[in-house]
Amino acid sequence: MENDHLSQKQLLDYISQLRQNIETLEQEKADLEILLEVIIYHGDLVESQLQQSHKKLKAEIQQRHLAQLKLQASQEHFQSLVALLSQEKNDLELILETTIEHSNIVEESLHYDSIHDPLTGLLNRRYLDQVLPQVFKSAQKTQECLSVLIADIDHFKLFNDKFGHKAGDIVLKLVSQTVQSIMRSSDMAYRYGGEELVFILPNTNIKMAEIIAEEIRQKIKNLQQEYSYDFLTGITVSIGVAEFPKHTNSCDDLLQLADRALYQAKAQGRDQVVVIDPNAIHLF
Repeated sequence: MENDHLSQKQLLDYISQLRQNIETLEQEKADLEILLEVIIYHGDLVESQLQQSHKKLKAEIQQRHLAQLKLQASQEHFQSLVALLSQEKNDLELILETTIEHSNIVEESLHYDSIHDPLTGLLNRRYLDQVLPQVFKSAQKTQECLSVLIADIDHFKLFNDKFGHKAGDIVLKLVSQTVQSIMRSSDMAYRYGGEELVFILPNTNIKMAEIIAEEIRQKIKNLQQEYSYDFLTGITVSIGVAEFPKHTNSCDDLLQLADRALYQAKAQGRDQVVVIDPNAIHLF
């Protein structure tokens, strides 16, 4: 009986233990179900957050891509502007260089025109008035000879009266071209006015000046030019010669003495060279 009683008690204890285990399991199951629900809830929340993060990241990627495209477009536009500005700069520099070059050409042309006679191409009287005092001063300083010739085309008015003023212009051009071919590099030829020409011969004594004057006279005398079914012939010049310091120590007097010698040449029959006579200077 005692054994049976113990067995029943053990069974009851076992059953009680089973019930506790079941309650524990049920509690754990409930806890697990709650945990599962929490996990599922949080999982959905995490998934939603992940989706939102993905969308946000995708949007950011798209924005960055667009920003990159805009930046690339801006860089290309900037490079295009730089290239355009560089080209415009080169164009402006070329225009500036051309302008400066043309300005220099225009300036040189204006200067050339200002000191040359347009008809003959010889230097003009205004330039003679500037240059002669400078050359004279230089000759005084270096104690070198300086000779001046004044030439006048004989009977020039007859060419104008017989053939017209155009023929007179042709004669002037012919005479000017001829004397330019004789002039040395240091010599200077000027149209003094009308049919008068002046020649400045630096470092040239009276003997050499007379030789040059005679060469001019001879070459001009041999000129002839066909004009209007006729020939312009009989072109001659009278030339007066004076020298510093042989005849004067004054620049103004040097030109005047050459002019007086020219007057003598014309008075003596024209077509000749006359050197001013030092002994007759006081008579003028």
